[in-house]
Amino acid sequence: VLPVMAAGAAFGFVVAGELPATTLRRVLGAVVLLAVALGLARRGRAPAPWPMSARVAAVATAGVVQGMFGTGGPVLVLALERANLSAAAFRATLVTVWATLNGVLVLAMVAQGRYDGATALRVALAAPAVWAGVWLGERLHARLSPERFRMGVYGVLCAAALALLR
Repeated sequence: VLPVMAAGAAFGFVVAGELPATTLRRVLGAVVLLAVALGLARRGRAPAPWPMSARVAAVATAGVVQGMFGTGGPVLVLALERANLSAAAFRATLVTVWATLNGVLVLAMVAQGRYDGATALRVALAAPAVWAGVWLGERLHARLSPERFRMGVYGVLCAAALALLR
């Protein structure tokens, strides 16, 4: 997963440097809405396996989105759901891929001057909200059925996507 996603991320990183912020926000909103729609289309059913070629294409697409926005999660989750991984392997793969790629992307953005003091301040201010979200997600995940948890995640993703499309 990581090599394919990394190749896509490199491409997405270059493309992101060439597009205006408004266009990038709208593209991200559309990608997230598409991922939500595909996830909702299978509501209540186990994800059907995809052929390897489709999973590789989805992982590469997730990489492009990761490189452009630092958030290829919805697309990667869709691809990995179809790989029949155990829950532990699924989560371990996501954490490994995101930690590795995001570390490299942050260093690349710093090197290119895309991050400045204002960006660092926004990241610092957002960090507590991220940790609170992780904490809340862990508690909800343990208390809700997988389907209810998934629907909650789709709701949050849909709201974020619609805000990006404004």
